Amino acid sequence: MWAKNHRDASAGATVVVSGATPLYVGSIPQASSPVTTGLPFDDIRAIIRALPEIDRAAADRAGQARAAFPLRAGGLGSLEGAGAWFAGVTGRKVGSAARPVLALFAGSHEVDEADARAEAAGFVERSGRGEAAVAQACGANEVALKVYDLALDLPVPDTAREAAVDEKTCAATMAFGMEAIGGGHELVALSSVGRGGRISAAALAAALAGEEVAAWLPGDLPVETAEGAARAVAFHKSHLGDPLEALRRLGGRETAAIAGAILAARSERIPVILDGRVAVAAALVLERVRSDAIDHCRLACPLGDERWDATSAKAGLEPLGDHGMPEGEGLAAVFATLAVRTALAIHNGLAAVS
Repeated sequence: MWAKNHRDASAGATVVVSGATPLYVGSIPQASSPVTTGLPFDDIRAIIRALPEIDRAAADRAGQARAAFPLRAGGLGSLEGAGAWFAGVTGRKVGSAARPVLALFAGSHEVDEADARAEAAGFVERSGRGEAAVAQACGANEVALKVYDLALDLPVPDTAREAAVDEKTCAATMAFGMEAIGGGHELVALSSVGRGGRISAAALAAALAGEEVAAWLPGDLPVETAEGAARAVAFHKSHLGDPLEALRRLGGRETAAIAGAILAARSERIPVILDGRVAVAAALVLERVRSDAIDHCRLACPLGDERWDATSAKAGLEPLGDHGMPEGEGLAAVFATLAVRTALAIHNGLAAVS
């Protein structure tokens, strides 16, 4: 194993890439901006409009093949529709989900406590050394792991006073996230690192739903933190009718990057597994812009919150299983990835003998 440490100030992000191949710790170049006309979000909207449709015919063929298997109905549990999902997204026969990747985006927020930022930075460092649990899980199961430090030492400001980022930065961060899917991967899992992300995700999801933020927040937060999230939504209230504006005002860099990765995966017809509230909030932004924009996505596991789980289900984000793991930081996504690959192997094997 070898490692190289380098910080690209222009990109403001460091990437840790690990897996079955030698470990690389370093920077990735500034993502090419998708902005070519008008305001930055104009081009993001153009990308969303141009997303390919789900191939319903391919999904139906996979479903019909599954019905002929010598396996009782419901025999694959929550993975019963995995073959049809994979075929519909990719537009071809059910594959093997070769070269899966888990991309984790680490962000920080001014409202974070100091120990929360240190915790996120420590996670990135441990991942680079292969000492994080998720790194061990990925290495043992040939899942590539990419961990992106989205300028942890430069937290986004308190959104109760100003927007998290400006439009140009948000679009560029989405473009940065698009880079995460590169590498010939047939299955992409996305999650986040950092406690502050859950708070901004709750504010963003509440704003998109037009509801009080208190119902979306984790129950273990200090009162002042919950009140700060409510003030943030109120401060930006007049600008929240546009989902992308809501994203750049209330979301963190990690949320924007995940949104970009979701878009890039759909453009390339790659199925996506989402792990955690930040990833779901990013998906909900895109779903508000185009109702079928996240039909290629599934949840690693339920989020364990009635409001979040009901909203996810309404958006078509079906959970692939429930391993009882905490959401976020990717471990549940690794288990879901393995479950999907197993379900696809069963599908292909039985299709060959049926």
